[in-house]
Amino acid sequence: MFKLITKQILVFGIVGFCSAAIGESLEVGVGIHDITGPAADMPMMGYVKLSQTTAGIHTRLWARAFVFKEIQSTKRVVLVNTDLISIYQGVKQEVVARLQKKFGSLYGEENVLLAASHTHSGPGGFGHSVLYNVVSHGFSAKNFEVVVSGIVLAVEMAHSDVAPALVKVAKEKLLGASRNRSLGAYELNPPAQRAAYADSTDNDMVLLRIERPDGSPVGLLNWFAVHTTSMQSENRLISSDNKGYAAYLFEKMVGAKSGPRFVAGFFNSNAGDVSPNTAGDLNGDRNWDCPLMNSFLCTEESGRKQFEKARALYESANQSLGGTVDYRHQFVDFSSFKVAAEFGEGQARQTCPAAIGISMLAGAEDGVGIGEEGWTCSTIPRPGKILCPKRSDPCQGVKPVVLQLGTQKPYPWTPEVLPIQIIRIGALALAAVPAEFTTMSGRRLRHVVLEALSPHGVNEVVIAGYANAYSGYVATREEYQAQLYEGASTHFGEWTLSAYLQSFQAAALSMAKGTPLPPGPTPRNLAKVQKSVQPVAVFPDFKGTREFGETLTEPAAFARSGDEVSARFWSTNPNHALGQTISFLEVQREEKNGWLPYLDDNDWETRFHWSRIGARGSISKLVWSIPPGTNPGRYRFVHRGYALTIRGNLEPYVGYSRAFEVR
Repeated sequence: MFKLITKQILVFGIVGFCSAAIGESLEVGVGIHDITGPAADMPMMGYVKLSQTTAGIHTRLWARAFVFKEIQSTKRVVLVNTDLISIYQGVKQEVVARLQKKFGSLYGEENVLLAASHTHSGPGGFGHSVLYNVVSHGFSAKNFEVVVSGIVLAVEMAHSDVAPALVKVAKEKLLGASRNRSLGAYELNPPAQRAAYADSTDNDMVLLRIERPDGSPVGLLNWFAVHTTSMQSENRLISSDNKGYAAYLFEKMVGAKSGPRFVAGFFNSNAGDVSPNTAGDLNGDRNWDCPLMNSFLCTEESGRKQFEKARALYESANQSLGGTVDYRHQFVDFSSFKVAAEFGEGQARQTCPAAIGISMLAGAEDGVGIGEEGWTCSTIPRPGKILCPKRSDPCQGVKPVVLQLGTQKPYPWTPEVLPIQIIRIGALALAAVPAEFTTMSGRRLRHVVLEALSPHGVNEVVIAGYANAYSGYVATREEYQAQLYEGASTHFGEWTLSAYLQSFQAAALSMAKGTPLPPGPTPRNLAKVQKSVQPVAVFPDFKGTREFGETLTEPAAFARSGDEVSARFWSTNPNHALGQTISFLEVQREEKNGWLPYLDDNDWETRFHWSRIGARGSISKLVWSIPPGTNPGRYRFVHRGYALTIRGNLEPYVGYSRAFEVR
């Protein structure tokens, strides 16, 4: 089926977006809302490391929403990018339910695309599946509410912002910002297919520039495939990582000129085997991840590369995307999918109930897994060792199964009924996948969708990764044979990708023909069976002989660019402030009319550290790394929080450091 892929990719790469009609426009609205979550004692999701619990904030997490509407009809779609590890099925279900309660049938599963940047430095516990909550000590109702309500509010803001807009598109390669972390598996793909591409990762960045008819900037969306893992597992500060930093830089740059309405969405793509950590030895050295002492520098480097490329594309974008909006959506049961011979190398095949292999526990090639030195198995129980699988599952092929997910009772530990979604905006089609597709898996999927839609005006297909649900990885059948991290994490067996290709082809052909797509089986909703076993700051705060907000350590009286200044305050658990509009850290600058806000706990150069003292005491440390170019003057720290009283009330407090001079 893929013999013609080289010729077709070359043709479509040259054509680009040339068929998009100049002057066509859409109606677009943008919105953004905080989804940061518990900043204290909450296990982080991504590295599967029990000791990695939240202890402050480096940058906040955000939901960024974009509504695209046909100017001559009511047809519309919603794209949301979140600074989260993944979008879990329960989150999508609840978001859609709340949107329909407010807007009726205007928004539904079909036309709402929720995606995650895949940061590994955010609080967990907001899914409904056992596997994704086990590291978080179970479900966290409070974090779930922060995530869901924040996404809904961002969409509501975008809905109210819808107005005529021009959408321009640009595409270019970003080199030196990523590399394939599983080359051994990637090189098992057919040589002719690999020869069709210059690189072992997809380096294209596709960008949409949104502006009003008068030229005022509204926002941007771009897709670039890279893992959001520049911050390492030793980090305990909430961070939006490299994609969040790129968005922060862009919004700060444009916002300084146009105000806070500009929203920058740095979406992820088929990044399953793509690492941002480009240093180290490619020839088998596993220690090419970014060490903790350089995590901030690595994040800054990766994020700035994405920002700079996005800025160049934003400035050069001059091709109209077009005004067509369309979508197709279907739920598919991947646990027993019948793969047609066309997608099964000439024979009918079948997928399996979800399972993971032992290499998943060992970790990926750019960082070890649960065991500090990687996992090996033992034939008898031993401390620090996992038992070798006694038998393989024939349906899973070469995978040495270490944990059956799909056959657990009373419910599978991961979802098996998953969403297939295609969204079209002009000449661009988004294939939204509920998993981490490897580089070549994404290329094959783009080919299938493009083949169906190119005769109907679509010239570019983008993989929208980590979207609408989460079901591990999707490696090609060839990559699966290596049973590296990605293959071991491909849940439904070696024909998983084939099932996706067949399903997306059906959705694309439905869109091409203008025919409806059957909705498919309804996934189970596990909201009512969740139990919150992870307490989030339920004890009253201890004041003692001090006042909340009292300064314990003052900043130095004088500082210069390049210095790090800090102050420590007697404080409370930051989780009490969930749902409140508050910044735990503020740097104020003295002006003629008094002290004015200068930075807060979302700014890159600040860090809010929280630590527990005894059973109920807390200390908050506020840090500012003064960047070059900072204006001389007088500054001070401000710490805000909420105290939980014995009666269960929340009382706000504020503390101020002494002033210090930046020379």
